[in-house]
Amino acid sequence: MKKTLIQISITTLTLFFYSCSVGYEVDKTFTPLKTYPCDTIPENVELFFEGETTDFEYEKIGLIEIMGKYSSTDAEMIEEVKSIAKKKCCNAVIFIKKNYVEREKSVLFSSAPVEKYTTIVYNGIAVRKINR
Repeated sequence: MKKTLIQISITTLTLFFYSCSVGYEVDKTFTPLKTYPCDTIPENVELFFEGETTDFEYEKIGLIEIMGKYSSTDAEMIEEVKSIAKKKCCNAVIFIKKNYVEREKSVLFSSAPVEKYTTIVYNGIAVRKINR
């Protein structure tokens, strides 16, 4: 019984401090521009970076912004962009821009100093290609 209470206490504290951490997770934002009925989730999401031509018609569904965590890589961030687009029933993301932003990471209620770092940010427009 005593061992179980100790395990529960440790688990609770771990979850508490994990949930009180700031800057340790990828921030994902989707801003809807239009409500779109999603009958079928697309299998693939095409990506078009800023400056690439988009020679197809499309409907804008929403804006995506993904801000990396301390150890994020380009490959992980691109997969996050695709994942969000897919969940919103979009089969393409256009005008993707890559930037960098300074973030902070810390643990709340800790005396450890706040650590600043630079991470990747991707922005794009999630669209549904129109087949004609």
